[in-house]
Amino acid sequence: MQEEDNPEIEKKIQSNFKGIANQFVDPIKAEENLQKLHQMKDNNIFKALSTLLNPSTTFAQAATVRVCCSGC
Repeated sequence: MQEEDNPEIEKKIQSNFKGIANQFVDPIKAEENLQKLHQMKDNNIFKALSTLLNPSTTFAQAATVRVCCSGC
């Protein structure tokens, strides 16, 4: 089932974006940017962010994280 087919999942995603955005200096801009990333439908972006945010990720591992999209 696709996310857009499940309003409960989409609602949870939006709630998570709000929570994450509130950690930034400009929460409104941060939430807008998270929405744009989500609309790209590229899970590699979120996997890379997850890796970078993981406290156990070493600098060497972080330096190898690559995200490529069609707009690159």
